[in-house]
Formats: sequence, structure tokens, C-alpha cells
Amino acid sequence: MGEVGVFRINDGAEAYLRDITQLLNSKKWHWAFYSFREDTWAGMDYELGTSRKMPGSEVYKPNSLSKSLKAALREQ
Repeated sequence: MGEVGVFRINDGAEAYLRDITQLLNSKKWHWAFYSFREDTWAGMDYELGTSRKMPGSEVYKPNSLSKSLKAALREQ
């Protein structure tokens, strides 16, 4: 598989990441998730959760998106 990713503020982003990683893990396919931190755009920064605000680094804490990805990585 290649990379998977989703714009973090889309409706259903958490469900998409959970569903796609569960599918890929069930098939035992290798995968990576596309994510990055940037100072002007945070659309793929899953550590920020689903908030629409552009926060500072103080908000990097566990949230539904990051927890879903961490769980999927443990299942690989």
C-alpha cells in the first residue's frame, strides 16, 4: 500500500483513519500515514485533533486522531 492520510478537520476523519488502517492491518499490508507539522498550514497534523483553529505547540497532546493511529501502529 502506499501512504494514507486525510485532511484532519474533515467530517469522519477519525473514522476514515481507523477504518483504512484496520483494513490494511487485516490484510497484513505495509502502510504509512502521511502527516506533517508546518507553521502555516496544519491540515495533516493529526496531533492537533479535529480543531479548526491553528494553535501553538502547547496543544500537542493525545486526541482521537492520534490515538487511532497509535492503536493501528501497535496492531501491525
